[in-house]
Amino acid sequence: MTTLTPVQRHAARRAVDAEAEAEADVEVVPESEVGVVATRRPVTARMLLWTLAWVLTLVLVLYDVEPLFQQRAQHDLFDQFKVELTNASNQAQSFSGIVAPTKAVEPGQPVGLIEIGRIQLQQVVVEGATPAATAAGPGHVAGTAGLGQPGNSVVVGRRTAFGGPFSELHDLRVGDGILVTTTQGQVVYAVTSVRSQTITTPDPSAAAAGRGGTASSADEGEVVDPFAGAEVPIDVLYGASPDDRLTLVTSAVANPLNSSDATVVTARMVGRPFPPTPQNGRLDSTSGLRAEPGALPGLLLVAGLYAATLLAAVVLYRRVTGRVAYLLSAAPIVAVTILLAEALSRLLAAWA
Repeated sequence: MTTLTPVQRHAARRAVDAEAEAEADVEVVPESEVGVVATRRPVTARMLLWTLAWVLTLVLVLYDVEPLFQQRAQHDLFDQFKVELTNASNQAQSFSGIVAPTKAVEPGQPVGLIEIGRIQLQQVVVEGATPAATAAGPGHVAGTAGLGQPGNSVVVGRRTAFGGPFSELHDLRVGDGILVTTTQGQVVYAVTSVRSQTITTPDPSAAAAGRGGTASSADEGEVVDPFAGAEVPIDVLYGASPDDRLTLVTSAVANPLNSSDATVVTARMVGRPFPPTPQNGRLDSTSGLRAEPGALPGLLLVAGLYAATLLAAVVLYRRVTGRVAYLLSAAPIVAVTILLAEALSRLLAAWA
């Protein structure tokens, strides 16, 4: 039997005391909570990862995939517009001459071709400035003058999503030419101003109280240009003008939720306008600044389809091999993601 010296006994006693203190500091977790503690953090991280992936996927679809569909839509619109130009040319050469239209253009149909050399822009303009219309190309605001016709013709286009045809509108300079082609012929506009403005909408409460007018702080007798200034009412911007002009409007910022800050280009017609034709009336929902009416139910329906598709994919990955599950689920997930992005875009302004 080994006899310990007093120093060794003291060291052994201190080691036992230290071990006891360490055991006392250990938190005892009940067995029922062990699984919860172990899985709480992975589940939270997984949810955050899925949310981030979902947002990035929608952004990718809107800004990288949808431009391909917009180009396809432009190609189809251009083919349709060429047929209309050919028909108009044949009418002009016939004994009866050109037959003037008696009805306004249907929403979503081509009304003209706009070309701007400085920013290398060539786009078919469609009738209407709803989110669905501007997904195919710049939209002519219903209720404003027709392209190439007397008055103020307003066109709203996308800044970023769906190809962003008006993304470089701010690069235009005074004097730049804009060529517009319609079934009536071609007309040239010269840019007179490029400015950033805040578009204001009428306040129903102020109008009811008699304060709905476009108040001005100008001195009596001073001539004020209602189209200029940092803020401009939408009824003025889209309203009648003292000359024959083309007004191009898009979002001034990349924020898709923006519905007021605008880049506005004004161009005056060079030469004489074409005879006016019937135009649709302007509604608040077709101004380009608001969501498309009835867009929310469609979004909820597509969101339900999206969730069902993801659930089916999860079931597949648990029942079959990974390769087979991928082959069966990849195409449906891509399809419903595109549908979800398009449905979501209907809740944004038509110029986003």
